[in-house]
Amino acid sequence: MYRVFLAGSDERGRKAVRRALAGVSDRFEVVGEATDGEFALPMICDLRPDVLVTEEGMPFMDAMELARRVRRQYPWIEMVL
Repeated sequence: MYRVFLAGSDERGRKAVRRALAGVSDRFEVVGEATDGEFALPMICDLRPDVLVTEEGMPFMDAMELARRVRRQYPWIEMVL
């Protein structure tokens, strides 16, 4: 099972990704969500997902900065931006 973390300020977008993952396969489990990269990073450190799905336009820490930090600390996490 792949553990997925969702980071994005748009609740509808996160909900759509959750729904899409549930409809595709039972091999994906959404283990956490955050509305901003600043909140997401410590949660990612705790949860250690396999995949990070994030969107541009988050306040405080955007997707690119979050991706850089996650890549530096956890190079095995796959990312979808």
